[in-house]
Order: sequence, then C-alpha cells, then structure tokens
Amino acid sequence: MVLTVAPNTRVFVARDPVDMRGSIDALAGRVRALGLDPLDGHFYVFFSRRRHMVAVLAFDRTGWCLFRKRLSRGTFELPA
Repeated sequence: MVLTVAPNTRVFVARDPVDMRGSIDALAGRVRALGLDPLDGHFYVFFSRRRHMVAVLAFDRTGWCLFRKRLSRGTFELPA
C-alpha cells in the first residue's frame, strides 16, 4: 500500500481524549464540533484517554480512511 500525501495536507491533533469505540461518523462529528470540515482531505489525529491508542481520520475523495494503532506497551507523547 502506498500513501501519497499532497504537500498542502495539514495534520490536526486533538488534545482531548476520545472514546476509541466510536465509529468513523463519531470521529467526523468530533471534527465538525471543532468547526472544521472532515471532508477537506486533511488528517485528524485522536488519542485515547490513556494515550495507548491513536486513530487518524481522513477523506480521500473516494471514501473515508481510518488508521488505528494500539501500543503493546508505553504511551504516545503529545506535544506541549
């Protein structure tokens, strides 16, 4: 699989934790609640409360993309 990202693609990181049991629609709703458009082709990054899981949501003109990762140990560190 090849992931091609346009040079003007932005990455938005949500600092508040989200429930990782949510669907694509729930994450898109969180994006809309921030006043952003989840269909704009940018990447939206969400972390779980314990920061051991991450979800990245994007729309690529053909459909939704959802990437998830769960660490077997350790946590993701968020920027200050």
